[in-house]
Amino acid sequence: MIFVNNTTDPLLKSQSDVVTCNDVYFYIKDVWDNYIWNPNVYDLLETEKHLDDYKQDILYDLIVPEDKKLYDRVINCSTDASEIIHIITQNNKKKTLKIYSKNLNNFGTVTQKAIYMIDLSDELNTEDAFLSNKLLTELDMKLGVGTIIKSSSGEYVVSDGIYDILKVPKRSVKELLTDLRKNIVNSADKILIEEFKAHSVGAIERVVEYKSPFYEKTQYLFLFLENYSDNTHEMSLMGVKDVTLDLEKEKDLEISINNQKILLKEIHHRVKNNLQIILSLINLELKFNDGDYERILKKTRNRISSMAIIHQQVYNSVDFANVETSEYIALSVENLFKAYDSNIKLNLDIQSCNLHMDKAIPMGLVLNELGLNAITHAFNGGKGNFYVKFTYEDGIYALDVWDDGVGLPESVDIHKSTTL
Repeated sequence: MIFVNNTTDPLLKSQSDVVTCNDVYFYIKDVWDNYIWNPNVYDLLETEKHLDDYKQDILYDLIVPEDKKLYDRVINCSTDASEIIHIITQNNKKKTLKIYSKNLNNFGTVTQKAIYMIDLSDELNTEDAFLSNKLLTELDMKLGVGTIIKSSSGEYVVSDGIYDILKVPKRSVKELLTDLRKNIVNSADKILIEEFKAHSVGAIERVVEYKSPFYEKTQYLFLFLENYSDNTHEMSLMGVKDVTLDLEKEKDLEISINNQKILLKEIHHRVKNNLQIILSLINLELKFNDGDYERILKKTRNRISSMAIIHQQVYNSVDFANVETSEYIALSVENLFKAYDSNIKLNLDIQSCNLHMDKAIPMGLVLNELGLNAITHAFNGGKGNFYVKFTYEDGIYALDVWDDGVGLPESVDIHKSTTL
């Protein structure tokens, strides 16, 4: 019988070669479930030979439960097959085996199946310790990622944390990789899993969109894959990290930066408009100049103060577009009357609401002019009352201002006034 193997396995040409090869363990199963066990198999399994062994699969009961289906696949496959399995010998020793199956034909009919095994225990025990201590611990503890590592012999090592990251129950590594590939949303990213399994991946870092069937939200996973070699071991490594929250924070930060840029432009625009208003008022004062420059400067100062109160309120709040009316109106009027040491009593009835800056600034300037007019003309330096009422209803803002002063003389016609 002829064995056809890949170039990395021993080239076995006949049963006699198998019998004399110390590193390969061999047995045959026929279609009537009879077994022919090569003597060295008993050494591998650390068990004694019995007369009825030809009717028993002495290997099956030693295979760890999670690998039994892999073994069944190999010995029942209609074509050549191979798998890596783990056994616990009768001396309670764990061993790792690579098993191969080969159909034996008798005049074109498969009558027997040859199974041969290679003991990888010493190699993989060394490699397992290397992978676990040097890579898994370092990556999982320091970087907070889940890792899957595949050795050159086909052995997988996986960290428990990856199941939490992928939001899936524990399962075999091969099933885990199949599900990972299936649940990656973008088809172009799915090929990464196949490249990892085939040891053909280079150094790759990529964020992929992932949707676990056991989790209602879409996740974003940072995958980094690379081949690793240290002259003794060669393997493929895949690291997985959930970066969903990081991306959300990054997106929020980007939105915040854009809002800040918009706000900065808006601030420049408003400052420009406010300076233009002040310049226009100064020009008007100069046009109606009566030579009292001290009075003009004092009035200009009050107008600027009214605007400054608005800006102070806006930039001390989380709302950069609106002012709160009760505080703004009260401060504006009180500061004005204090600036002139007035004995006039203020009576304020202000409904609290938010007023946009574009409305608050002209309203504040109007209120400033009305207050200044009352201080200057209504009471002739005496006492009195100044009233301000502000209401908001059904989208309508109403500002009422009045006083109990002397009022306008009958001789004054406001439509023919020659003053500002």
